[in-house]
Amino acid sequence: MAELPQYTIRESARAKHVILKISVHDGLVVVVPQGFDVQRVPKIIDEKREWIERKAKRIEQKRNALDKELAPRKILLLAINEEWMVAYEQNHSSRIAIDIPGKRRLTLSGNTADHALIRMALRSFLLAKARMDLPELLLSLADEHGFFVSKVSVRFQKTRWGTCSTRDAISLNAKLLL
Repeated sequence: MAELPQYTIRESARAKHVILKISVHDGLVVVVPQGFDVQRVPKIIDEKREWIERKAKRIEQKRNALDKELAPRKILLLAINEEWMVAYEQNHSSRIAIDIPGKRRLTLSGNTADHALIRMALRSFLLAKARMDLPELLLSLADEHGFFVSKVSVRFQKTRWGTCSTRDAISLNAKLLL
């Protein structure tokens, strides 16, 4: 038997059969029913090796696509018709700094190998840009359509594009820029 891929075993009270799952975040997970003899897992994995290799290849493709998405070379802000070019400069800093060296250009410098830091920096840029541009856009639409807005706030919302209170305060999702 050739070397087996890395895997974790999870026991489930609801499982009736052995289930193999592969995901970007968890890798290969073998879900077994309670009381299952885990000594049998390596043989099951060996029998399903072709399926695991096919799925692992797809997962690797997804991971590569995700890495490119987390370190984009350009950001399109369709709501305001802007395209921003993004450059990355790796240096000794453990953080990420954003610089705007020219018109519609961003430079992220620091630990650019850390995709979580890149994501936080780009979210910060998007929120700042949204807070600059979305209120003005909303107020011009309010004037055009004849409604009153007492207050505008912009933040990241998980499930809504925006909300309006009974006091005419409107909260917009920063992702509206995209």
